[in-house]
Amino acid sequence: MKILLINKFYYQRGGAETVFFRTKQLLEAAGHKVVVFSMQDPRNEESPFSSYFVSPINFDEFDSVWAKIKKIPRSFYSIEAKNKLLLLIKQEKPDVAHIHNFEHHLTPSILAALKRAGVPVVQTLHDFQLISPSYNLRLGDYSESHGVKLWRIMSKKRLRDSFLVSMWAVKEFYLKKWLRLYEAKVDVFICPSEFLKIQCEKRGVRKKIFTLFNPVTLDIKDDESLVGGRLVCVSRLIDGKGVDMLIDVVGQMGTIPLDVIGSGPMFAALKQKIKDQNYLNVNLLGELAMADIVKHLQTAKLVVVPTLFYENQPMVILEAMAAGKAVLAADIGGIPELIEPGKTGWLFDPGQADDLRQKLSELWPQAEVLDEVGGRAQIYVKQKFSETNYVRQLVQIYLQLMNRKIKLG
Repeated sequence: MKILLINKFYYQRGGAETVFFRTKQLLEAAGHKVVVFSMQDPRNEESPFSSYFVSPINFDEFDSVWAKIKKIPRSFYSIEAKNKLLLLIKQEKPDVAHIHNFEHHLTPSILAALKRAGVPVVQTLHDFQLISPSYNLRLGDYSESHGVKLWRIMSKKRLRDSFLVSMWAVKEFYLKKWLRLYEAKVDVFICPSEFLKIQCEKRGVRKKIFTLFNPVTLDIKDDESLVGGRLVCVSRLIDGKGVDMLIDVVGQMGTIPLDVIGSGPMFAALKQKIKDQNYLNVNLLGELAMADIVKHLQTAKLVVVPTLFYENQPMVILEAMAAGKAVLAADIGGIPELIEPGKTGWLFDPGQADDLRQKLSELWPQAEVLDEVGGRAQIYVKQKFSETNYVRQLVQIYLQLMNRKIKLG
């Protein structure tokens, strides 16, 4: 089988890329031919298909308002991406396309190309782009009964800390629905959590949706020298991930050593906070290579996920569990599907600093309990999130599409 894998980034950037690259490796190991389509970037992995990659567009830059406005047409519908993908399809003739993240960099134009070429389309949803203009669901911005509170997305400037950008995101979301540029052109959606699947169905997504847990990718080596002793948080440093609250809680406690790994717009402000508040027990390590992140997880005493977002299936939780570490995480979104309190980890009330402080105070002195729970979590995650099960179920979805057992969009 020849599979066309599509993701807007072709370098290790976050959880979505971890799944994308591991999916590629697993499919190739199973004997399938994999063709890739992405965006040009100096950080990209090498690829024989890079000549087909689209020219870069960067939304992380601190552009002027006018510069941001000029990017809108390209970010809404890229003719370049459509034409280059059509050339790649003509050259490689894939049996099925599996999309991961594509919005704004590759745009829905690639879906039009795939439909014109008659290629069945599967998409793994790594976020909430089908039901939220901001691609995420944040505590206070979303009601499981009524959906996204659009006025909060705009009034709270959830996109790029800009009212205009946030307002455009809301308009763009509904314009794409009206023009049938996205959902109508995807044949099957894959959700890594039941929470995401249920929310999509509640919000009116009518396409076939499969729940398929992401595979765990860490190779754990037994090493007696890896003795845990620190609290570890791996996160994008953006508003809503709860890292600022975590730093204040742990910094004020003063007795728990904390390593924060990650980068993002809040990095400078958090670094200054640590300095101003004299939080000597908190280290802000910035962005690290995956191998170094693995080592920090292996040497952690406890891993914490303080997010305020309704997360889908945070890979850092699975990676920590695979490393035999207990996890303390916010009780929100798809996270409770991964953690059984007291058995495979612990949960705390999202956004509640007092509850986080209490849980840390109770758990940190109990080294034996942490080790025991971490051991159970490791067994659990290896059984439920095996790579063998993942690739077998994924190929079955592809085959159902190719054999037209699932109605194409």
